[in-house]
Amino acid sequence: LPKSKELQESQIIEAITEGSVLTAHSFTKYKKRKHSIDKITIKASSELKPIVARAALVCKNENLLKDWISDSPSTMDTTEMERLSKEVCKKAGIKIKILHEAELTKKKMDMIVAVGKGATSGPRLVIAEYNGNKSSKEKIALVGKGIVFDSGGINLKPTGYIETMKLDKTGALTVLATMKTAAELKLKINILGLMPFCENAIGPEAYKPGDIIRSYSGKTVEITNTDAEGRVILADALTYAAE
Repeated sequence: LPKSKELQESQIIEAITEGSVLTAHSFTKYKKRKHSIDKITIKASSELKPIVARAALVCKNENLLKDWISDSPSTMDTTEMERLSKEVCKKAGIKIKILHEAELTKKKMDMIVAVGKGATSGPRLVIAEYNGNKSSKEKIALVGKGIVFDSGGINLKPTGYIETMKLDKTGALTVLATMKTAAELKLKINILGLMPFCENAIGPEAYKPGDIIRSYSGKTVEITNTDAEGRVILADALTYAAE
């Protein structure tokens, strides 16, 4: 490790680990020729191993998140989001509950239902709980936007904006990756994760500008632009989280 008066050895090795793991990543799922770094050796005190291990774990989960976000939107629909959430939570020991369209309708989460109506793959609300400190009643709520693809709906996005709309699920998947990381690091905290997943598509049942929708809080909302779908689904999820 380089010598530094300003930085401690632990800070230097953490930065080296983060830089190495993050910059070595690329999305290669669909490539025939794949190049990767198999091993990095750092010459330093063995006392620093836990810092390297922690930084590597966090960055590996960051890279996993990038893979989820980069994949084809037709593959990463709400059905796949459900499967992925179940798989991640089961491996990490995180409690999970998933509400489908019928259950969302029954609970009067009409905002999430409205946004997801135009797509073939229906809306989901993923509710995840990590309880790392059972002696504490304090709980952190993480709520993320999970629009698997945002066409803009009837207020269709133009060319130049629509091409990257597979990224609109990043908020919800960041919640999932964060909870996975917290569980693997055995953090002494409690987290409630709310991930509403929908596709904002154009179809016969798509919600429309001018629609008046009752939210889970009981308040009614007038839709003036279907491309404002993120705040619509987050409203129901935030009310549920607060409850």
